[in-house]
Amino acid sequence: MMNLVNSVYRRFNATNNGFFVVLGHARTGTNLLCSLLNSHPDVTCAYEVLHPDDAGLRQKFHQDMVEATEHWFKPGHGREQKDAIEYIQSRLLPRAGAGHPFGTKVLYWQVQKLGLFNYLARQNFGFLHMTRNPVEVHVSQLQAQQTGQWFLGRDEAQQQAAPAMEVSLSELTAFCRLYRKQLRRYDRIGPRRCGVDYEVLCKAPQRVMDRVFGFLGVQPVAVDSYSRKQQSWNIRDRIMNFDDLLKNAADDVRSHLEKIQNR
Repeated sequence: MMNLVNSVYRRFNATNNGFFVVLGHARTGTNLLCSLLNSHPDVTCAYEVLHPDDAGLRQKFHQDMVEATEHWFKPGHGREQKDAIEYIQSRLLPRAGAGHPFGTKVLYWQVQKLGLFNYLARQNFGFLHMTRNPVEVHVSQLQAQQTGQWFLGRDEAQQQAAPAMEVSLSELTAFCRLYRKQLRRYDRIGPRRCGVDYEVLCKAPQRVMDRVFGFLGVQPVAVDSYSRKQQSWNIRDRIMNFDDLLKNAADDVRSHLEKIQNR
């Protein structure tokens, strides 16, 4: 096992010097993955340094977010793309070294807003691509908008579930199709990718993280997470018109609804 880990790491380190990016759409579990990565003593994930304008997140997560905002990356002045690339190359890449993978989280919308797709696609970084059932992503976003809670630490009280909601079929369809296009685009980014499915990660975090740590070239360790899954409820129970959606949705959307129904 150790020989395999060392071999994987040599290949990983030779291509990107141990730097990785956690990539995904908002509400796909990227914070959970970052916190699990930080369970490893030799791995550091700096969360959203390219979106560091949330003081609460800065205080909660990582000093890198404070530095990014106050001393380097300053959103709103028209040079965001240049700043972001320079910050990655000058401040983040040098921190990844032999046996010590270092990375950060970047969401789809941040890549688009900062114009970073072509830059990232040309790099030999390792990409941990987080995915989730798009119906759950859409409803999770609605839930967060209703409650105002976008993240919970394990020591915080479990959020009160928002009242069951009626979901617009047209909005759900549009989101699912947009998400599918984004998946196809971002699943081609970079030469080295490791896919992580949210539901599988929640059900078997240790098994998934053993694979992720192997991808990063470090010895697997027992994982612990600062983050927690916010939705303890059955997502079907939170959608008042679930049966109507299932009946009237187009085939491509119905397939995602059926996966929820069949759990």
